This record gives sequence, C-alpha cells and structure tokens, in this order.
Amino acid sequence: MKAQKDIVGFKGKILNAEREKLDFEKEKRDKLTELDKLKNTFEITQSKLNNIPAQQTQLELIAQAIVDLQKTIDDLSKSIVIGEKKQADLKVILDEFAYYESKFNDDTQLLLEFKLFDDYKKLVTDLVVEEKILETLKKDIQEIQSKIDNQNKFNKELSDFVNSGLELANKSQSSNCPLCNQDYGTFEKLSESILSNELLNSDLKRYLEEKTDIEAKINKLLFQLPADKEAIEKALYTIKAPFLSDYTNIQNLIDKLTSERKFNLEKLNGNQSILNEINLSLGDTKSFEELSTKVQDELSKINNQITECSSQVKKNEDTLSDKESFIQSAKENLSISESNLLKYQSSKDYNEVREYLKN
Repeated sequence: MKAQKDIVGFKGKILNAEREKLDFEKEKRDKLTELDKLKNTFEITQSKLNNIPAQQTQLELIAQAIVDLQKTIDDLSKSIVIGEKKQADLKVILDEFAYYESKFNDDTQLLLEFKLFDDYKKLVTDLVVEEKILETLKKDIQEIQSKIDNQNKFNKELSDFVNSGLELANKSQSSNCPLCNQDYGTFEKLSESILSNELLNSDLKRYLEEKTDIEAKINKLLFQLPADKEAIEKALYTIKAPFLSDYTNIQNLIDKLTSERKFNLEKLNGNQSILNEINLSLGDTKSFEELSTKVQDELSKINNQITECSSQVKKNEDTLSDKESFIQSAKENLSISESNLLKYQSSKDYNEVREYLKN
C-alpha cells in the first residue's frame, strides 16, 4: 500500500537526516574549538605586537645600562688595582719597620741605616754612646773592685806587719821603730805613730769612693737607657703610624670597591639575562621593525583563518538548520501518513478485504 511505503520512506529519510545532523554537529563543535584556539592565538599574537614598542625601549635602556655598568666595573677594577699597588708599596715599608723593630733590642745601631728614621738618628747615637759608656763603666767597676780586693789583701798583710812591729816595740819599750829604726823620742809617740799609719786606709777609701761614683753613674744610665729606648720606640711608632693608617684605609677602600664591583657585576649579569631574553623574542628577525612586520603578517594569516573557520561554522549552522527543517517536515509527513494508514485500516473496504484474505 502507498501509505505504508510512505511511512517506511519517511522513517528512512529521518534516520539518515539525523545521522547527518550528528556528523554536522560534531564538525561544528570541532570548528568552534578550532575557532576558539585561533582567537586565543590572535589575542596572544596581538599582545606580542602591542608589546614590541615597550620591548624596543627596554632593549635600548638595558643595552645602555650594560654599557654604563661595564664602564663602572672597569673603573672600579682599575681603582682596586691602584689601591692594591699602593698597599703593596706600603707593606714593603711596614715590613721594614717590622724588621728594624725586631732587631732594635739586639742591635740599636741598625736603626742608623733606616732612612725613614733620619730625623731621629740623634736619639740612636745618644743611646749608642750611653751603652758604650755603660760598658766602659762596667769594666771600670770590675777593675776598681779588683783594686779593692787587692787593697784589702795588702791592708791585711800590712796590718799584720804593723801589729808585729807594735809587739816588738811593746817588748822592747824603746823609742826606736823596730821596722824602720827611726827614733820617735818616746815609746808612746812610737806606738801612736804605728797605730795611725795612713797606708792602712787611704788607698782603700779612695777606691771605695771611686766605686761608689761609678755605681752611681751606672745606676743613672740603667735608669736612663729604658727611657731612651722607649723614646726611640715611640719615635718609630710616630713615623710608622701614618703608613699603618694609610694601609688600613686603603684596605677598607679596596673592600668597599670590591663590594661595589660585586654588586654591579650581579646587576650586569641580571641585565644581560634580560637582554638575552629580549633577543630571543626576536627569533630569526634582526630588528623589532622586522619582527613587527612578521607579527602583523601572522595576525593577517590568523585573521583569515578565523574568517574561514567562522564561515565554515556558519555553513554548518545553516546546514544543521536545513536538516532540522527537513527532519521536522519529514516527521510531520510521517505523522500524516500514519494517520492516513489508521483511517484506511479502520475503513469498511479494508476490513472486507482482510476477512476475504483470511478465508
């Protein structure tokens, strides 16, 4: 029957149309995804183009900063080298001071060779003279002590001799000296003369006085020498102090310059890294003008792709709309055909034919 054939045909058309609709919907989704990606790429590329002037300005500023930093670092390095040279010269001088200071107590006269000590050489010559005088006095006191010892020995022998003479005089009770036979008139005068003999004490007294005088001079020198040595040591320090101060100040300056150089080197490395990143952004182009042209070309291509993709999406939407209309129309026709079939099946003619066929 025609109605049944129409129903089968409409259902087949609807099924095919819905399958095609699903394919077009998938294609639309894919194109929409592609379109979103293209739009995102366009925004990124546009941002890249907009950022080119700022990058170019940054490149110029960074390049100039690198030049300035390099000059600053070179100047600091030169100043450090000059400071180290001055410090090396000062160390030679300070080492000379250390040498003469270490030798001073053992060999005072060495200071006379030290040119920087020329203004204070009289202190050294006076000290040398005092040391020589002290050595002489020490020898003198040894000699006078020897004389005292010899005099004491002589006095003892003389005293024994005089005592022997006195014993002889006492035994003889004579006025004549038993030692020299001189006549003293009476025994009493002879005894007095023997007991008051000046040889017993005069030389010893003189030697002791000389010793006392020498010891006084020695003690004075022993007191004076440390003070004179201290004066020389103070003079040495007075001369050395400016050199030592300069050495310390230069060391502090070198430390400061080294710290500044390190800081500027770190800044230089940081700026160099930024410059490298900017240069990498140029890619295979040689300038920002060339990069700008290249990016604009990319934007044009992307825009064409967006236009094309949008057109394809529009076609898909139109096709889907047509499919929807077709399916809707087919469903309506199917409904009419099904309704017509039901009417026919309920008709008298249909039932008679059906009964006939049964029999």
